[in-house]
Amino acid sequence: MSPSSEPAYLAAPGIFYRLGTPEDLPEILRLERSAYAPDESASAKQMEMRMTQASQLFMVALEGPEKRLVGYVTSTASSYPTFTYGSMHAHDPVGTLVCIHSVCVEESHRHRGIATSMLRAYVRMVPTTYPKVEKFALICKQHLVPLYTKAGFELSAPSEAAKTLALSQRFPSNVIQLTEENVEHVLSGWISSPVFSSRCPDANYMRNHGKIQLAKVLREYDLASTTYAAHLKGTPAEGSVVFAVMEYVRDRELFGRLGVTSLPYMSIVPPSQPVTADHPLSLSPSQIKTDAGYPWMAETIVSWVAEVSGLPAPPIERQPLVSPRLVPVLTLLVVTCLGYAGFRLAQQPLLQRREVYAVGALFVFWFSFSGGMHNIIRGMPLMYYSKRRGGLQLFMKSTGQLGAEGYSMGTMYILAALSTAGLVHVLPKVQSAAARRRWGFLLLGVAVFAMRVLMTTHSWKTNTRPQWYLFL
Repeated sequence: MSPSSEPAYLAAPGIFYRLGTPEDLPEILRLERSAYAPDESASAKQMEMRMTQASQLFMVALEGPEKRLVGYVTSTASSYPTFTYGSMHAHDPVGTLVCIHSVCVEESHRHRGIATSMLRAYVRMVPTTYPKVEKFALICKQHLVPLYTKAGFELSAPSEAAKTLALSQRFPSNVIQLTEENVEHVLSGWISSPVFSSRCPDANYMRNHGKIQLAKVLREYDLASTTYAAHLKGTPAEGSVVFAVMEYVRDRELFGRLGVTSLPYMSIVPPSQPVTADHPLSLSPSQIKTDAGYPWMAETIVSWVAEVSGLPAPPIERQPLVSPRLVPVLTLLVVTCLGYAGFRLAQQPLLQRREVYAVGALFVFWFSFSGGMHNIIRGMPLMYYSKRRGGLQLFMKSTGQLGAEGYSMGTMYILAALSTAGLVHVLPKVQSAAARRRWGFLLLGVAVFAMRVLMTTHSWKTNTRPQWYLFL
């Protein structure tokens, strides 16, 4: 927006204006943070730069004899013909375009015409403090357009941010497909809002890769995007978060320009990071999501976006697989079918035999014990001496042990139990005393061997020692 040729206006009653000074910065930063969302407010470093390098473009509004600061307008100059990214973070002392960044009024003083009066006074004052000015420009949210038109500005064209928001609405799930043609517009075009970009290759062989699970992650990413779009629609924060993806097969050069070196990858691209052919993207570790909890669910993505942007995290609403009204009917149907199937199976001659039940019981016993030991071993850290590295090596839980020994321990337990059962229930029925003696020693030896293997493995894998007790 740019100001029209309306005459200058006097200050609001009881308000007067002057150029800002470094002593005003603490109060200015307080007003900035109370008036703008965390992802839109200027940092202390930016404000200090504007105050020191563009002080002739920094105006404050003071009230009453105590000269209480109740508002301010801050700008930088640019040599570009339109409002650009660079003008937010640098001041060109010979620029002729004054780019207005912040127009802020104390909350208790709003709706009194102070902002309108302050803008009109600012347009009148700047030519006297900065004679190079030829034009004023600013960008604003749609709901603030009436404020600036009332202050004498004219609507010129949609901002780059508005164009990016409109572009996102043309894609399914509001997720922009980044390409060589639009990446500079999408990422560098943002003036006041960050772009969150999840970047993964999209080749078929990688889409179906079991560990990457790209198709699943992209579905969750789409869900997070549509949730944010619906949650922010019609609010002042609409368009403050835009999701984008890119494909490795089609635009693999983008991966190098945007600094993607490993997968999985998701990052925030803030307005402070231009992306041009001559200026590759450079992000700090805090702006790149770690792979913890991968594959990311929509709830994880939304929480991370909220954490780094300061916006509220909207709840994820997933469509149920079955309508709640059908759940009782389906439950009754499943129970009836299972009951009927069980009844018919129980009538089969094979299931009437005791041997089948015995084998089934042994299998359940073996599987439950083996599975339990598998989980215990998997959850134990492992330390062993590495000849190759010449020292002890520690593996934390779930990283160094597969837990397969749990199934061998289950087998040993079954062997010991069957040997003991043979000693107690089968051996007394043998008529020959010599045969009972031979078989008794054999079964006892098998049981002792199985228990020794079982205890040794348990002590080795869990780092615990068994305690033996003898009762007489």
